[in-house]
Amino acid sequence: MKESDMFRDAVRKLKLTIPPGCAFMVTSSPDIKYLSGFYSTGEILLIPRRGPVLCFIDPMNHSLAEKELTGTGIRVVSGRSPAMSLMAGYVRKMGLRTLFFDAAGISVRTYRKMSSFFKGVKLSSRLGKLDTREHLDMVRTVKSPDEIFVLRSAARKTAAIWRHVKNLIAPGMTEIQIAGMVDAAVRDAGFENSFPTIAAAGPNSAYPHAIPGKKKLGRKEHLVVDFGLRHGLYCSDLTRIWGECRIDGQIKALCDSVREVQKKAIDLIEPGASIGRVAGKIDEIFQRKGLKGFVIHGLGHGIGIEVHEKPFFGTGSREVFSKGMVLTVEPGLYVPGKGGARIEDMVLVTPKGREVLTK
Repeated sequence: MKESDMFRDAVRKLKLTIPPGCAFMVTSSPDIKYLSGFYSTGEILLIPRRGPVLCFIDPMNHSLAEKELTGTGIRVVSGRSPAMSLMAGYVRKMGLRTLFFDAAGISVRTYRKMSSFFKGVKLSSRLGKLDTREHLDMVRTVKSPDEIFVLRSAARKTAAIWRHVKNLIAPGMTEIQIAGMVDAAVRDAGFENSFPTIAAAGPNSAYPHAIPGKKKLGRKEHLVVDFGLRHGLYCSDLTRIWGECRIDGQIKALCDSVREVQKKAIDLIEPGASIGRVAGKIDEIFQRKGLKGFVIHGLGHGIGIEVHEKPFFGTGSREVFSKGMVLTVEPGLYVPGKGGARIEDMVLVTPKGREVLTK
């Protein structure tokens, strides 16, 4: 399938949820990328139940938008007036009764402008029983076969880069050097990073989102490396521990526990299983081991257009695993002043269970 067909399918999936006489105004860059494959600052999509999707954009980027949106069926509109003002005229011509919008991505100032531009049109941040943000997340949560193809490819390429880079890491290298080496390998493979690479040596690994610095990797220290790449518009995310054989007993025990718990969590993933309950079972394991006090983040997150997106893998989740979801599973344990351990893999929920993508 062509990439443009993938975006057509995403639009079709959203259109089926929009009532007649209504339209969805999409303003956040991740949502616009998901629905069209292209985003430029200030761009707005208008998606009616019937008829073509309209892309409102500044004149400077009109020709670029037309080029990037070729084959998607999306019509590009620009003019001297601001995008929202232009859109208001089209909303009136189309006779739309209700305009749905994502309140999470709209400022009070912008909402006031909307109220002025769209007089006579109902503005709603709820679609049915769901908040519109929740609605958009629901549409994006279950990946299509084509999205899964791209995510699987991204995951495998990321794992291959790690297999290469891990053999180049050596004591005496700084965290910045190691992170730079990872980033160079990502670019040499023809990709860009999906987020800033984390390389945390020894005690610094006690910080889940450590910033690589000038600290050198000691001969008896371990290293936590967390990185990903962007394949087209889709992200990967992988965390590995380097040098476990060189570290002291407490850190080694943390690494062993994280590996054991991650395997258990992955084995519990299947369609229909409660995400919150699975996370709760993992919490119980940590509790029995006396390690719960060293847990400071959830078990994982959805991944796709964004590195972190729904569903979130934690005890507070009310969702269930569904076929087509792609999540990370990344249990972590962190001892202040000593160090931490985290292992992360991307996992696809399959019709009968799960598939680890970062092989």
